[in-house]
Amino acid sequence: MGAGMLIEILAFSILFGLKIVAEQKGFLLGLGSLLLIGLMIWNTVITAHIMCEALSFSFTIGALVAVIYALISIQVMDFIFPTA
Repeated sequence: MGAGMLIEILAFSILFGLKIVAEQKGFLLGLGSLLLIGLMIWNTVITAHIMCEALSFSFTIGALVAVIYALISIQVMDFIFPTA
């Protein structure tokens, strides 16, 4: 819960910054995108650690479960809130 909130606060601030610099095609737009990708990877690693500790599996299996969980979450969100 705490790590997820921290990641969401960071992601929302980066998204807000990206919205401001969206008209400018340059360094800041690329940097913001890289930061968001880094946050997604960090979130997956945290989820993998939680899964491997909770299920008593190796970190590799926890990472696999975390990636599958993330992909299913994206699909469900896309189904619930389709883009135009």
